[in-house]
Amino acid sequence: MDNELNRFFLFAIRVFKRYSSYSNLSRCEMVLDEVEYEHVDFNRIKLYHRTI
Repeated sequence: MDNELNRFFLFAIRVFKRYSSYSNLSRCEMVLDEVEYEHVDFNRIKLYHRTI
């Protein structure tokens, strides 16, 4: 199922794989094989802060 939460998990797994040698991360990535990966450019994200 392709939804925002699964895309986030896929992104997190790929980040952790860079810094870890834990083999089960590849298995976790395979579970999310139907999720469409989207590259996120954190420099272009605009965050709006609202104070109450």
